Parts: sequence; structure tokens; C-alpha cells
Amino acid sequence: MSPARRSAATPGHADRGAAAGVALWASVADDLRQRIIAGEFAERFPTEADLVESYSVSRATVREAIRQLRDEGLVESRQGAGTFVLQRQLDEPLLGRLGLARMIEGAGLGEHSKVLRAEAEPAGRAAAAALGCDANDPAVRIDRLRFAGDEAIALDRSVVLVGGDARRKLLAAPLDSGSLYDHLAERAGIVVDCGREQIRAVRCPAADRRLLGLGGDDGVLELQRFAYAGTSPAEWRRSTLKGAHYVFGTSWGSPPPARPPR
Repeated sequence: MSPARRSAATPGHADRGAAAGVALWASVADDLRQRIIAGEFAERFPTEADLVESYSVSRATVREAIRQLRDEGLVESRQGAGTFVLQRQLDEPLLGRLGLARMIEGAGLGEHSKVLRAEAEPAGRAAAAALGCDANDPAVRIDRLRFAGDEAIALDRSVVLVGGDARRKLLAAPLDSGSLYDHLAERAGIVVDCGREQIRAVRCPAADRRLLGLGGDDGVLELQRFAYAGTSPAEWRRSTLKGAHYVFGTSWGSPPPARPPR
């Protein structure tokens, strides 16, 4: 069934941008972008023929509009199968104190985790080198596969420096959901309030690719976090992130508020 006709002569749609001197393909792309954001194409994205008919434009205009949406990461085209809307990206600065759990919730998606490992053990040499602690300091190692809705989007491997009764309480926390730092504050009384992060592109081992459901051409990013409670080291984390699901940004000076991509 074809989508309802959206005539290029209807005010508020593709014609408005064209009348203002904007290329017709850009106006079509802008209208489609708003419809994607509104969730209109959750089941399927219209075919080129559908769009040619509904917008009363040429196939070349439709293809250029789709190319723009594809470049923005909103849709992907699969040979022989058509065009599909991609899952919503998490568009944020580096995660910082906010954390992935709140990022996911802020994007309107369901957040939960699959706990792959949660064990009490010494910090180890790698964490000691990262945080400047002793390799034998008591710690908890927590590996979690993070989900946004039904899709795995990140694999977190954390070493949390905590010992004694606080370590037992942290291991008893519901680590399959929510912010690790909230659990750490509530269970162990440790408040993480500062840190550093580094991000880089990496090769992803086959076992991790399977956990994340990555295709052969899908790229990943590694985010390393060095977190502190005041001046005391608290956590070293390595997060493997599905590259297609994140947009990391920064700014300098005093730019105007960001506008949706056009």
C-alpha cells in the first residue's frame, strides 16, 4: 500500500523549502527526516516509486534525498531489499558523569544489561597502570552487555576499586540495569565525581562481535574511562561501542545552539 500523497504543492511540505530557494531534494529530505523522527516508518520505509508518487517529484530527486538521509545515519540502503530506518543514534558529547544508562533513557529507549561477569578479585596490573593504584588492591570486575531496547549497543568491562563490606554490597546490587555509579553510591557510599575519557577506533575480537551482533563491515569504537571519587581512583572501564549507534561531538568558543542536520 502506497503512503498518502504529499503533494509538492502542499504548504508545509517539500514545496515550502523549494519556494524559499532550497533544493527540492533537500526539502523532501527535510520532510522525510521529520517523519522518521516521529516514528512514521517504524514498519517499513517507502520505496522510491512510493516517494516519487507521494511527493510528485522525479526519481533523481528522491534518490538524492535518500542519499542525504543515509549520510546522516538515519537510513541504510540494502541492495535488493530497499531502504530501512536505522535505530536512533545516541547523539551526545563524551559520556562523562551522565553515563550510558541515562543517555539511553534520555533517547527514549529501554535500558538494561546482561551481566557477563561480576567477581571480587585484585585490581590487576592493567588497572593499576591505568589508575595509578596497586595491582593487589581489592576490586570488583564487572562485564556487562548493554542494551537499548532489544539491541546490544555496547560491551563494558569495568574494574571498580572497592573492598570489604562495600564490595559485597556492590556485588549484591541489580547490575542488570541502571547506572553503575548510582549502585556504587547507594551500596558502597562511593561518589564518582570526575574522570577522563579517551575514544579510538579499534579492531573487535570475533567473540565480542558475536555478543554485539556485528556484521562483517560494522565498525566499533573503544571508549576508555578513568573515573575518580575526589582524588581517589574508583574505576577503569573499557567500553566497546557499536560505531553506527553513536555520534560524539564537541564544541569550542560560543557557538549557537545546534540545529537538526539538513
